Amino acid sequence: MNEMLDLILKRADFLDGSTFSADEVSQWPTGGLARLLAAKVICEIDEADGVVCDQCEEACWIKPEPREDPRTGKRVGRCFCRTNEDVGPFTVDLERLRQWQVHMRGLAEAVAKALSATGGVQEILAGRLYWLGRVLLDGKSREVFLGRGLAWPDSPGLLGQAKRLRAAKAAIVLVPSTVPPEETWNGRVPTVRALTEVATFNIGGDLTIAAVHLDEGEGAHDRKGKQHESIRGWKAICEFLEWPPKEWRALKRLNKTQNGPIRSLGRGKPPEVWSDELAKWWEDQDSRIQAAQEKEEPTNAALGSNFQYGRKSEIVIPDTSMHVRKRRKGQGKPRNDNV
Repeated sequence: MNEMLDLILKRADFLDGSTFSADEVSQWPTGGLARLLAAKVICEIDEADGVVCDQCEEACWIKPEPREDPRTGKRVGRCFCRTNEDVGPFTVDLERLRQWQVHMRGLAEAVAKALSATGGVQEILAGRLYWLGRVLLDGKSREVFLGRGLAWPDSPGLLGQAKRLRAAKAAIVLVPSTVPPEETWNGRVPTVRALTEVATFNIGGDLTIAAVHLDEGEGAHDRKGKQHESIRGWKAICEFLEWPPKEWRALKRLNKTQNGPIRSLGRGKPPEVWSDELAKWWEDQDSRIQAAQEKEEPTNAALGSNFQYGRKSEIVIPDTSMHVRKRRKGQGKPRNDNV
């Protein structure tokens, strides 16, 4: 179900539309369409004027002529292939003309409900920007918005018309999947989060939001004060973490053994990671090492001996294949049990 939600959210940011054909929907898991309709994140729209012909490899767009099948009494679409003479006339099920699209108003209401936002959903810019209400985070009231296609070329001009968003002092802007570049905002940049990163469906089929990642503190900004953004390539990742670039392979191993957030995009392509996810995971590594070092001797013996190696005096815990950078000055020195 969450894979389908991810598909819906990514399609919402498509510039060329967010429509799902009956042929596509037929490939969804059983009951998936009904659950998405119940969640109000998609809605059925007017029928398409044609379908993709599946009678030959040409896959032409055809417009069936409605008629009644004399054998069954059911309405079907009569078609004739004009590309392949071997096909000739045939009929298609008119159910294939049905189509659905992302329901932005419904999505906005589902997100507002998941956040327990107060004030009621309001449409600020038709189909593009919604005010979801106010949310209490860490004791502070925050205004939350949902925007669609904020990375599209027309977004800077469009957002210039959003007076309510510009007036909000501590706004959080949610987007379906694509975080817009900073220059989109023409001024003060709000906290921006992608629903693909924070939204899931629970067992009951309701939308849930990891609200902890919406705050301006850890999870909403990275350790350098920047917003949620993509970092690509080991060099950039090492620079972000202040890790020696020449030792990127050790960082790669750590990411693998400790279920890190750095994603491989395939052979020959640079790895990619979201800045806030990377910062959170890196801080977790610090916490894990600190906890391991504070354990009593029996636990340390179970973990194996710790030792330092290399010019950077990194710590290695052999049994966990974990490589950890040296702590910065002022954060305390790691204990070496073999000294």
